[in-house]
Amino acid sequence: MEWRPRHPPYAAPLDGGPVPGNDSESPRSPDELAPIPSPQARPQVLAPIPSPQARPQGVATLPPPEAGPEGLGSEFVKPGPRPGQCSPMAESRATATNLAGARAAWAEAPEVMDFLDPASPVHDLKVLERALYLEQWASLVPPGGRVLDLGGGIGRFATWCLDRGCTVELVDADARSLEAAARHGAAHGDRLRLHHSRAEALPPIEPVDVVIACELLCYVDDPALVLRRAREVLRPGGVLLASVEAHYGWAMAVDAPAGFVDVVLGNGVLAVPGDRFVRTYTRDTFRDLLAGWQVEKMVMSHFVLSGPFEVVAGEVDLPRLLDLESRFRAHPVLGELGRAIVAVAR
Repeated sequence: MEWRPRHPPYAAPLDGGPVPGNDSESPRSPDELAPIPSPQARPQVLAPIPSPQARPQGVATLPPPEAGPEGLGSEFVKPGPRPGQCSPMAESRATATNLAGARAAWAEAPEVMDFLDPASPVHDLKVLERALYLEQWASLVPPGGRVLDLGGGIGRFATWCLDRGCTVELVDADARSLEAAARHGAAHGDRLRLHHSRAEALPPIEPVDVVIACELLCYVDDPALVLRRAREVLRPGGVLLASVEAHYGWAMAVDAPAGFVDVVLGNGVLAVPGDRFVRTYTRDTFRDLLAGWQVEKMVMSHFVLSGPFEVVAGEVDLPRLLDLESRFRAHPVLGELGRAIVAVAR
């Protein structure tokens, strides 16, 4: 799902599991999550949020978004005392386009972009969306294991993994997102390492047990190269947890841009200069991309939240959401209209 705010600004990238962790420092149980209001009921205007408190000890200060990736210099940002090296940030077309969109979104609605903040108006929504991914993936993340989170953003999966005792290497090209990830992961010290880099050009990273590439392969110029880089760092027997925007479900969602019907009828690649680059997939094209991997699971997901049936579903809590997802997935016609395709591969 796309990470940019909508109008009204809510829900952007997806977040997802059967043990749905809350990304704040004090996780709440699913029973404590408030029902998500229907889109019509969501706020039309978001009030400005106050300036952030002082950053946690040991977290570096990043330049403003307009400074661009080069403003980070050669050190990666992490909530710990030791500096490290980051690979050069050579921006591709997709990277440059999506970074421009991200900077605009951070400027327009930072409280939506930083949805791991419990005060965010979309916090509970994003926890539920993440729960859908974790329903498929949670059992495959070994407690205490090493995780590479590619395109990890503000830490929606990294924080969940850290709460399981994992060590996380989070890679992202957006400086503002890394600053937020540093705040959210500060309590975990050296178990979170943040790398300001593109997924196609990873810095040196020790082998990992799990690679997460959630909604990343849709936003890069060369997804096959990203998968090769993931393979290089994945230990033998390790697992790839990946998801992409689904070609038809994406086009039917309430945040799909107007005027791009030719994308739906064509190759599914949307390119809006200075705003967004999105490559959507069908099951077949996603399997083609994963050629050479052993695909253990590939399912449609996110039929409701951020998906084509969000409006008709109305308010949902986690049990209701999981029930609807299961029913949509089993439907002979609607089962192919999820917003996301979720895969497990080795």
